[in-house]
Amino acid sequence: MALSNLENTALQDFVSSYFQQDVKFTESIQGDAGMRCYYRVGHSDKTYVVMDCPVNYCSVSPFIKIADYLQNNGFSAPKVIAQDISQGFLILEDFGTTSVKDCLLGDSSNSYSKRNEIYKLIIDLLLSLQKQNIPPRLDLKQFGNELLCSELSVFIDYYIPHTYQRKLSDDEYKEFADIWRSVLSMQIPMNDTMVLRDYHVENMMYLQSRGSINKIGLLDFQDALLGSPIYDLVSVLEDARISVPREEAMHYVKYFANSKGLDVESVLLNYHILGAQRNARILGIFSRKVVRDDDTTYLKYMDRVKKYLDYDLSHPKLTQLKEWFMKLGNLNLLK
Repeated sequence: MALSNLENTALQDFVSSYFQQDVKFTESIQGDAGMRCYYRVGHSDKTYVVMDCPVNYCSVSPFIKIADYLQNNGFSAPKVIAQDISQGFLILEDFGTTSVKDCLLGDSSNSYSKRNEIYKLIIDLLLSLQKQNIPPRLDLKQFGNELLCSELSVFIDYYIPHTYQRKLSDDEYKEFADIWRSVLSMQIPMNDTMVLRDYHVENMMYLQSRGSINKIGLLDFQDALLGSPIYDLVSVLEDARISVPREEAMHYVKYFANSKGLDVESVLLNYHILGAQRNARILGIFSRKVVRDDDTTYLKYMDRVKKYLDYDLSHPKLTQLKEWFMKLGNLNLLK
């Protein structure tokens, strides 16, 4: 029976209640580092995506609200076809099987022109998204310095023990926290925008039949917050799963800054600060997958993330933070 591939009977009942007649097939879809599960379901001559989000992990309500907001503002986000909020189940429009990452890696010529075409769409989409008014009904939390600081606990709790087989002393932890508060306060003030947070090419589908920025199908936006316009720029240009050549990344940073009428050096300072925060957090998340979940899938990305962190710490204003990291060891030579 096709529905037997689904994880539990409640999910099977939900899918059956919507489609009524027999489903042709179900197959698992690789998800992200979170606890949500995804399936592709075939019914009649169409396919759909089913999301199973444990209610003790998070609610699907933000996904529904933000998907509706994105669609109403002309962006490609999947339509929510059926929902059971109490159980964390959704049936979604299927954007197909070609992610933007697949499209980039599938270009056998590895040409700059193809990469530039795609990344230009991604940056233009981000610029367009950041022009939109954000209605209060979305109830986005503030992604300010306090939250940015607290997110680094995963680096302390998992990356340090996993890499160095020890915990930080109280003095080391206090120094780490104090330096980060100082560094985050150095950001040049910029108008807050919606921050999708996981704005990278594996979370985007390539929709060949659509035009302009609508070729980029957005998938992972349920954790959106209200914060710096630079955060998602860092997210896509310092992607753990695929490298953007540094010279090209800087071209897109300047293009982004000029398009928004921002000073390039101010954008670069914020880019380095938020990049350092984000990449330290990611190192902690990937280490947590190993230590807590016995999942080594993400270890293959660690060296790339450490190189990003090394680059982010190269800004002169982050010298004190870099010195703290260097006490742990050379980032490019970490275990």
